[in-house]
Amino acid sequence: MGQKPIDQAIGEWIIDKLRRHEEVDLTPLGRFRVKHQPQTRKDHPEGGWSLVPPKDEIEFVQSTKDDNGEPTS
Repeated sequence: MGQKPIDQAIGEWIIDKLRRHEEVDLTPLGRFRVKHQPQTRKDHPEGGWSLVPPKDEIEFVQSTKDDNGEPTS
């Protein structure tokens, strides 16, 4: 099995961190996080229900905290 190209590996790492709602520092663009997408409940006709995960689309929002966890101005 061959190695992944470095840009693909970095992209997968960023997406993994963002899906876990961790911030990613993409300097000089700034710090970003993923906008929270709650799970939704789906009722089944045969009874019971399940949680539907958020859509697979990622919406980036500017982080509101700096490196020390302090709010940005």
